Amino acid sequence: MESNDPVNPTIVLAMEGKIATEFEVAPPVFTLRQPAARQPATGSVQITPNGQPFRITGSQSSDPSVRISTEATPDGRSHQITTTLEKLPESDPQPFLVTLQTDNPRAPTIDIPAVVVLEKKMLVAPERILLREGDAETKKMFF
Repeated sequence: MESNDPVNPTIVLAMEGKIATEFEVAPPVFTLRQPAARQPATGSVQITPNGQPFRITGSQSSDPSVRISTEATPDGRSHQITTTLEKLPESDPQPFLVTLQTDNPRAPTIDIPAVVVLEKKMLVAPERILLREGDAETKKMFF
């Protein structure tokens, strides 16, 4: 802060406080993982209002191949949001953003980042190893 005091022309003010949010998102990021081979990658978050309950009225993803499902508790005090990536990319997947629309005028949209974590495939080369019968030295190396 500036003042007209020639000895102390600037004053530093320390400020403290809590920022009130309309909701809590836990965890703060969707982390989609593939539970088993040939299964879609899924990830979930829980949204809990800090004030008035609200409804989720719509959802969309910046990645069109992502399916989003929402489930609210009967009293509207909590929402489980699940994202599913049905078709996994061959290369490293890009992060994307999930946007939820709500009926809360103070928080009409909720943006939640998402990442996909894929297990790397193991490459074995050559695919087949042939051992000749009687080749004792080669058998010792592999068995």
